[in-house]
Amino acid sequence: MALALVGACDRPQNSASGHQFNISSTRVVNPSDAVGGTIHLGASADADSWDPGRAYSWGLNMQRMYARKLVDYRSFDPQHTVALEPDLAIGLGESSADFTRFVYHLKEGIKFDDGSEITSADVKYALKRIYATDVISGGPTRYYHCLLDTCVDGSPAYRGPYVDPAE
Repeated sequence: MALALVGACDRPQNSASGHQFNISSTRVVNPSDAVGGTIHLGASADADSWDPGRAYSWGLNMQRMYARKLVDYRSFDPQHTVALEPDLAIGLGESSADFTRFVYHLKEGIKFDDGSEITSADVKYALKRIYATDVISGGPTRYYHCLLDTCVDGSPAYRGPYVDPAE
């Protein structure tokens, strides 16, 4: 019995040929001023969730394409990959001396895709919603909540906006 194996692999091209390995980590490739469109993603597995309140693994990075945050990591700046920059907020926020309270001021004129204004109440609701584990499953679990809240027996004191709407 004869056995033949044939293999091929793609290898990085050198810059002399006009190609660079991993070029998108250092700059935007084919920039465009066009608004709107469709993003096509390919992966070996589905994201754990596309809901920003439930995403936990690689879906968190994909949120940069469709979800807004008060602040986010600096885009397309490989020299400062952990540097934060304002997104919905006008600045990086101000903290209390013990880092238990943070104040952000929202930019003027920010809107949802339907044209309605994004308000501080919307941001507050989004933050509170991650605690609604009785309604929204998956995503960050109790250990994450206990980093942000006082926990008794592994459960956060706050139960989310559906159980504690006045909080």
